[in-house]
Amino acid sequence: LTQTATLKHKYNSSFDHYWNLSQTAYINHYRELALIVDGYVALFITAMGTIGNVLSGIILLRKPFRHTTMSFYLVCLATVDTLFLNLIVLPNALWEFFVHHYELMSDFSCKLSKFLIHFLKHVDSWIIVHLALEQMIKVVFPFSYTEWFTKLKATNYVVINVLIILSIDVHAFWVYFLEIDTCKTQNDQHGYVVLFIWPWLDNFITYF
Repeated sequence: LTQTATLKHKYNSSFDHYWNLSQTAYINHYRELALIVDGYVALFITAMGTIGNVLSGIILLRKPFRHTTMSFYLVCLATVDTLFLNLIVLPNALWEFFVHHYELMSDFSCKLSKFLIHFLKHVDSWIIVHLALEQMIKVVFPFSYTEWFTKLKATNYVVINVLIILSIDVHAFWVYFLEIDTCKTQNDQHGYVVLFIWPWLDNFITYF
């Protein structure tokens, strides 16, 4: 009985030892993969995306293109994409290299970061919607197109859309808060909205 207990103890100790080693190896492998994807790849995408958007903006703002609604939408899209890359993707990439994320600096920066993630994502999606809608109307109603889509009206459409999205996403300043280096939602006060209503609304606005 004593030998059996001793063997069982050795087996359990050996199992725990190899289990801990495998867990450590898995965590290290995951960390290396995260550093490559979330770090180096994200930095490369941010750099290439920013350069591409700036060059696109320079070309689209030249005299032959600047007066068209198409160039206006594309410049807006390039601006929003550049902001998203540098305000959201870049800080997350630098975080992989142990650079302190700005959203963890204060309670306000936590709220601002979450607001920008939703706001820029939603504005980006709806600029594409406007662009696609304009091209559809250009084909289906070619004679009414020039009356419905002038440069001024396109600007008004985008401004109204931005204001509507702003009124929806501003809830982030009430829902999120900073707690022990974690930017989290106040589920105890806004649990139903955060868990059940917002995911559906967020997906509808983003993927409409």
